[in-house]
Amino acid sequence: MVEYVAGQVKVPASGLGFYDWAGGSIEYRRGQIREHLGFRACGVEDAEQLTSAGG
Repeated sequence: MVEYVAGQVKVPASGLGFYDWAGGSIEYRRGQIREHLGFRACGVEDAEQLTSAGG
């Protein structure tokens, strides 16, 4: 999986270990990914709908 993701972003797999996975950088990147894929961040209302949908 790591090799695949590294290939997608054109970096060596060993370089992913140095990425800052916390803070503003990752939040920004996740936003870019969501926008690219047409998703949005889940909110409280979404969680409530998910938990009440099955029961």
